[in-house]
Amino acid sequence: SKHMQLMWNDEAVVSTQSTGINESKNIFKAARTPITLFICLFAAYVAHAFLAALYLGPLAMLANIIFWVSMATLAAWIGIKYRGDRPEIAEKIDEVADMIWEQGLTPLYLVAVGLGTAAAMKHAQTVQSQQRNKKRS
Repeated sequence: SKHMQLMWNDEAVVSTQSTGINESKNIFKAARTPITLFICLFAAYVAHAFLAALYLGPLAMLANIIFWVSMATLAAWIGIKYRGDRPEIAEKIDEVADMIWEQGLTPLYLVAVGLGTAAAMKHAQTVQSQQRNKKRS
């Protein structure tokens, strides 16, 4: 029984280690943080330009602040990952980026894909009905 317990504990440790190694190899998970921060940068830049064009200065300034915070966070994340020091800060940045990805970008992506699919279906139906009408005439 004691040996079985030791074996189960060793198996759990090895399983946890191999899961961690496999997750670190996942390129999509590794690229999620910079992609998320870059999307935040781009969205804030576009929002700033749009709001400034509408003479909504305070809101444009808020978008500008979001832009620079995203830029600083991305630069810090790249520096920390490159040097390898302060991994706890990189983990916190990854957690925030994951939250933004899951709560903000994934629902937007699903809506965009749904709208794109609906538009493609409608276009296909239009083309199909036009082809039927040509055959009839």
